[in-house]
Amino acid sequence: MFEKQRVLFAVLLMFASLVTLRAQDASTELATLKSIPAREVMIFKDGHAFVVHEGEVTLDARGCAVLGELPKPVLGTFWPAVLNEGMVLEAAVAGTRELASNRPAGSMLELVDVNAGATVTVTQTDDTSWVGTLVDQSPAKASQLGYFLAQTSSGLRVVPTGLLREITFHGDLHREVDTTVNRQVLELQIRGTGAVPGAKVRIAIAYLQKGIDWIPSYRVDLDGKGEARLELRASISNDLVDLTQATAHLVVGVPSFPFAHMTDPIALDAAFRHTAAQMPANSFVNPAYSNAASNFINTQVADFGGAPGVASGSINDEIAGEAQGLEDLFIHSLKGVTLAKGERMSRLIAKQRLNYEDVYVLDVPVVPLNDLQHRNGGQMSDELERLINRPKAEHRIRLTNDSSLPITTAPALVFRDGRLVAQSQTRFTPAGAKTDLALTAAIEIQVDREDRETGRQNGALTLGRTVYHQVDLESTVRLVNRTKKAVKVEVVRQVFGHVDAAMDEGEVTRLSMLRARASSSRSSDWWTAVSWPHWWSQVNGVSRVTWERTLEPGEASDFRLTSHYFWN
Repeated sequence: MFEKQRVLFAVLLMFASLVTLRAQDASTELATLKSIPAREVMIFKDGHAFVVHEGEVTLDARGCAVLGELPKPVLGTFWPAVLNEGMVLEAAVAGTRELASNRPAGSMLELVDVNAGATVTVTQTDDTSWVGTLVDQSPAKASQLGYFLAQTSSGLRVVPTGLLREITFHGDLHREVDTTVNRQVLELQIRGTGAVPGAKVRIAIAYLQKGIDWIPSYRVDLDGKGEARLELRASISNDLVDLTQATAHLVVGVPSFPFAHMTDPIALDAAFRHTAAQMPANSFVNPAYSNAASNFINTQVADFGGAPGVASGSINDEIAGEAQGLEDLFIHSLKGVTLAKGERMSRLIAKQRLNYEDVYVLDVPVVPLNDLQHRNGGQMSDELERLINRPKAEHRIRLTNDSSLPITTAPALVFRDGRLVAQSQTRFTPAGAKTDLALTAAIEIQVDREDRETGRQNGALTLGRTVYHQVDLESTVRLVNRTKKAVKVEVVRQVFGHVDAAMDEGEVTRLSMLRARASSSRSSDWWTAVSWPHWWSQVNGVSRVTWERTLEPGEASDFRLTSHYFWN
């Protein structure tokens, strides 16, 4: 009976040692996010990417899938899963483990330690040489003991390490030293039918992380007869993870990720705890969270009111700033994308055929009134004076997006009959809407402008105890078509005060001061440079006046309005 117990104990001990060895061996070849292919990735233009890895891993001795690499996902966007039927993922645990590893031997003594049993020729510092077989001294090391053992023909030799000058190995040489390393790992604790050590299990890891972005660009070919061919090309930059035959979804629009600057704690990032601790209790990004976070996806908006506009400001700002409004995302899906980390790709992703028309637009810059100039010393910048005295019409093409695809904000090269005309910029335009592409200054549309004061009425308005006088103005803009064809022209003016009449079918729209400044990009610098009277908005407003007309070759046309404003 005692003998059977001894045998059983020996078998169990051997099994335990084998299991421990297997676990240790497996740990040296852990699966990583690189070894689990990224099957799908959703790429946003702000540089974030939602990556889905899917692949097969081998369960370790405890029935867990261990990955030797951690992602650094945005807070709240890490989602692991097990795909085998009958199995469930109980938990995903990130931590630091001591794992078996190896490294190149760094000295002769380390080579002595890892080559026990090897036949060697040893040359000592006194130039004597002898042949022997290295004796295993593990777990002790020669460098620790100060000596090593060798079996020679004359017996077991104890060699002080200080006497070793040279050693020659006969036969195969082991060059690596076994060691241990502390490594961050992700452990997926899997339970269920078939979740046993050594089993092959399919898992999926999904997360949102910064590192892949795409920048759109357009080529616009005009046929001169009203049809435009658009080609959309994507420039993809991958600094996150290798993609091999993956499906890439390029997103038109940028959702709002309110926790994008915070790393999920699964990444074992100490910065997360520090950042969260610094947030005030009512902060939007405090770990207590805010109800505002439930409105997670906001996207681009287009301007449906008024005449179509052209994009202004920095292209990068426009591209990164489309995350406004409540429109749905639009996705361009590409299959079979192979792009290693660190690589860049340019790829054609869409074609459109749209109708267009040539439009000549004069956006008359809004300028400070005489009284406002006098209040601020009567000084005008050279740029503002140029805009006042020499306004220029702009040649644009107006695209009608009658396709099923939206037009996104992007740089655009414009060609006419195969020749480069201009580089412009598109703005986000949903299906069914219109947008303008600015081409060049229309030098053959002659522009003349005249503004004059026609009268002043003292005491025209009393508000409380303050008396205001009224300043009456008359303004005329004349356009002359010097081209050899009929052209469609639009004149847009912003007027301070109150518009009394916009002759010749001018359309008047009242604006807020903020809206007026935002739509007056070419001359808006002076808005903050002048001192506005505190009472200005109480008695005055801002209006936009728009005219549309077709001018025949050589035809001149006037665009007139009268207005007034109140001044104290």
